[in-house]
Amino acid sequence: MKRSALTALALLAATTTANAGGYVGLGIGPSPGISDAYEPHSDPQGRSLRLHGGYRFGNLAIEGALGGVGTATAHGDDRLYSAWLAGKLSLPLSSGFEFFGRAGVHHVWTSLLD
Repeated sequence: MKRSALTALALLAATTTANAGGYVGLGIGPSPGISDAYEPHSDPQGRSLRLHGGYRFGNLAIEGALGGVGTATAHGDDRLYSAWLAGKLSLPLSSGFEFFGRAGVHHVWTSLLD
């Protein structure tokens, strides 16, 4: 059983994909309501926006995104920003499906818009 599982994993890792090159995407939607123990009065305000993209070389890819959302808090209108950069390894399964793992860095910051 272990030997056949290792063989299957080795075959998946050795398989290459025909997809390579750059890709971009854009996400636009309403701002989410944010609530936690520290800021219970945060209401959606405006829109959310995310631009993401990457470049794939066979089974390896580098991906990143930058986005932001607006919220209304007790302190005034606030905007939350998010940025991330990651490396991704994809292992093709079958019928256009694949298993992937991603590791990278993610940073979130805020700016109070009095």
